[in-house]
Amino acid sequence: MEARASAGRTVPDPLTQVESGTQTGALIGLRLLSFGGREPVLVHEILESGRPARVRIDVALTGARAVEVLGDFSGWEPVPLARDGTRWTLELSVEPGFHHFGFLVDGKWWIPEGVQGAGPDEWGWMNVTMVVPDQEREP
Repeated sequence: MEARASAGRTVPDPLTQVESGTQTGALIGLRLLSFGGREPVLVHEILESGRPARVRIDVALTGARAVEVLGDFSGWEPVPLARDGTRWTLELSVEPGFHHFGFLVDGKWWIPEGVQGAGPDEWGWMNVTMVVPDQEREP
């Protein structure tokens, strides 16, 4: 069983353009079955720490014509990934901190099934959370 609650002043939702305001919410879930043994899906890797860090975004998709990532690190502007067979990748600079992001696949919001760090935001949209550690580069 899992329960989450949130309350407070929110910023405008970049996806649905809901105005900012005072909002509250609750999420209660019950997992009925868990078979275990399944590794979480990773879609990002920190290649080089620093300010900014170098991060690789990598997803496997078949049949997609266009894949873009968007998150708070891009001001919620879509950034296209490059296709390499069934893999879509992108390397980008990201400042240390907690970042929320997701994908547009052929123009539709998408989060890979079983991705590590996925969860709903205060508007009910699923996002992935990426943690970029605050480590300075060695001189």
